[in-house]
Amino acid sequence: MFEDRPLDIVSSQGLEGRGGGMKCPCGHGPMELRKQIKTTTFRGVELHYEAESYVCPVCGLEVATVEQATAIQQAIIDAINGFEKSKR
Repeated sequence: MFEDRPLDIVSSQGLEGRGGGMKCPCGHGPMELRKQIKTTTFRGVELHYEAESYVCPVCGLEVATVEQATAIQQAIIDAINGFEKSKR
């Protein structure tokens, strides 16, 4: 089975230019900006896509900015469209 896996840790100079990095809301300190291959199921089809989000190295909580969430949604749409084209 395909599992979510990190691609890399991206250096983060701060959250979207606002200074300081994203901090874990559970109080674990700074989060790491990571690019990962993620998996989701849509209409019974397992899709794989690339996502960038902040991840707490202690508890694993993932948090995305509005811009990152938009990019994640677009990546899922692209994966769906790629699957639909491959069925033809």
